[in-house]
Amino acid sequence: MYSLILVDDEIWTLRDMEVLLRDVPGFVPVGMYTDPVEAKQAILHSPPNVVLTDLKMEELSGQQLMKTIHEHCPKTRIIICSAYRDFDAARDAIKYDVIDYLVKPIVKSDFLSAFEKARILLDREQSEESSFTRQRVVASEHPWTEQHLCRIKNEAPCPCRIEQRKDAFAVVYYDNADSIEAWIQSLPDGLGFSQELPAGSDEQAQHTEALIALCAGFAYTLHKPLNEVQSYIALHCGEKLTLNSIAEEIGFSSAYLCDLFRKKCGIQLFAFIKQIRIGLACHLLKTTNLPVHIISGQVGYEDNSHFCREFKNAKGLTPNAYRQAEGHPDPDQPES
Repeated sequence: MYSLILVDDEIWTLRDMEVLLRDVPGFVPVGMYTDPVEAKQAILHSPPNVVLTDLKMEELSGQQLMKTIHEHCPKTRIIICSAYRDFDAARDAIKYDVIDYLVKPIVKSDFLSAFEKARILLDREQSEESSFTRQRVVASEHPWTEQHLCRIKNEAPCPCRIEQRKDAFAVVYYDNADSIEAWIQSLPDGLGFSQELPAGSDEQAQHTEALIALCAGFAYTLHKPLNEVQSYIALHCGEKLTLNSIAEEIGFSSAYLCDLFRKKCGIQLFAFIKQIRIGLACHLLKTTNLPVHIISGQVGYEDNSHFCREFKNAKGLTPNAYRQAEGHPDPDQPES
């Protein structure tokens, strides 16, 4: 059964839809709202499979609700209804992948047809989703466009599905790990992939991993447990990291870990840690107004003066000079 939320500021319309739904197999209404703001909160809290929404509502228009769903609930499909045809709404319907546009008073055959389209689409997506066993989150330094999403899907060396998330993140689902690593290593700048996890895994840590990979310009290896080492460093780069603590976390001896990491990843372990910390610092300098001494602490440097020296050695500029060169406002904070 697919979950459904109905939104219309006229209670009588909702009741008519409820009656029509008796003849629609496969869908169960989990919410009926005359208040679109309340409906939005419910949708964001627990996204349904389908939302059927009116367009003309006082507190929040159907078009605003569509935009919210499209940005924050990418798996939720939309059906819209209105008392009249609206060109702007029809244009937005295309942009937000709306399944169908119903005109009030709703004709039963049109209503049934819209939900049949929804069922076919959801069945196909469910079938596709079940065929993919692995996932990676991918971060982009530029806003996602349909062209970027299609490019990743078309260039991948095995079948994959890609879903956009909020901000600069998307998720790639696939089922062939062997062919993915070299492809990711060959991708141009501007993208950062998390390590691989089973499909359906919690994406929050992968968001951080993807952002760090983007900032530091590296790709997670499929070599276990070295990808666990890379992930551990990415997720804890703001903390004090020692060779013993990392080796203990992975269960290796310190000497063996250093040697294996250098051979398989092509870089010394502590050079990799520095690469991540400086890369993340660059990101924070470009995208926030945080003072330099705060950033130095967030990327794992206890001594701000040490951070500034390390940053200048790596980038040829002091942190504030780098921030100014990137066109970001100077918060007028001393560097040391």
